[in-house]
Amino acid sequence: MKFSTSKAIILASIIAPLLLTIGAGIVGENIWSSLGAIGTIAAVLWAVYHQGILDFLRRPIIQINLYEKNSPHIRPVPVGTPEKSITSYIVTLEILNLGKTIAPCAQPLVTQVRTFQNGQWRKVEGWVPVPLYWVFDELSQRSTGKPTEEKDLIPHRPYLFNLGEFSTGHPDNFLLLKPIISRSQKEAYEPGEHCFEVTVFSLNTEPVPKYIHIKWSGKCTDDVDVFKQKVSVAAYDNPTW
Repeated sequence: MKFSTSKAIILASIIAPLLLTIGAGIVGENIWSSLGAIGTIAAVLWAVYHQGILDFLRRPIIQINLYEKNSPHIRPVPVGTPEKSITSYIVTLEILNLGKTIAPCAQPLVTQVRTFQNGQWRKVEGWVPVPLYWVFDELSQRSTGKPTEEKDLIPHRPYLFNLGEFSTGHPDNFLLLKPIISRSQKEAYEPGEHCFEVTVFSLNTEPVPKYIHIKWSGKCTDDVDVFKQKVSVAAYDNPTW
């Protein structure tokens, strides 16, 4: 039986007045009879709802954070060959399950995108949720021929996935790092302000959104200190618009 917070509130609203009523009857009545009635009611309620209460207390609790703790929260990664070196800066997110049970079949998706233009946030219309790459998924891709879509999240173990990258290979575009995207959807974002709604879906939990705000001035360079002055990345629990 699934036990939600709303059910707990409803249950408490039923129990509290009932107990108060019985408690009021203690005055002038046999105290042991009243306490026995309270115990009987409590036993019945526990028998009916205890599994739901235990499931609620043990439920998975998903939290999303930026992996790099220091501003501007980007991870420099040298790629390419000695003859042609390219520097990428990855925006990596971390998922933690702070609950007491596994969160099965978890998957991060970009569920909405907005761009700040002419003094207001403009929603990218017709956006279809886009999956993202898990970090260290290369071996799985080689063995199965496709990227991992879902993972079972063990409590308190960090799981990482990448949102996108800045790169000297495409110095004026921030690219979403995705296994697949519709041709009609935009994957490269020019300098400016953008907000990506990243939502983690899993069985036995409500979808958990995080809003990743990116502001940058373009011209990606392999000088880490210089580029860090050009970019700002922040994560919010609520929309920035």
